[in-house]
Amino acid sequence: MEVVFFYNDEEPKMNEKLKWQVAYQVGVPEVDNQHKKLFEMLNKLQDIYETGNDKSKIQHVLEEMGDYLNVHFSCEEIYLKNHPRIEAHRKEHWFFVEKTMKFTKDFDLNDAVFEYEILDFLKRWLINHVLNTDIVYFRELNNHSESL
Repeated sequence: MEVVFFYNDEEPKMNEKLKWQVAYQVGVPEVDNQHKKLFEMLNKLQDIYETGNDKSKIQHVLEEMGDYLNVHFSCEEIYLKNHPRIEAHRKEHWFFVEKTMKFTKDFDLNDAVFEYEILDFLKRWLINHVLNTDIVYFRELNNHSESL
């Protein structure tokens, strides 16, 4: 399977806020709304980063996002439980949760400054995952259900 990182070859500018597009919809309103909320959280991180990079505010959003990722990924995995490659999907989720937890822990324990590279990674991973994994998996599952 060929992976296309961006929809219609239009690379979003990562220094801009994430904008929800129809192209990001998986077709399940609950999951789409959760993706929108994750976009909002990343945009909030960007706002904080761009307006002084306040450590306590960054910590709060990272912790909130970590908690929400668990809720979102659990919900998504329930919808995809019958997909033949659900384990690969879970591994992607755990990779992202672990990276986010590592960023949060490093940030909490050290006198660290929130770096743009972290925000860039989080944004790119989420867009890539939605476009190249979630949409594909939901379409495959839907196509499989329709063929029964």
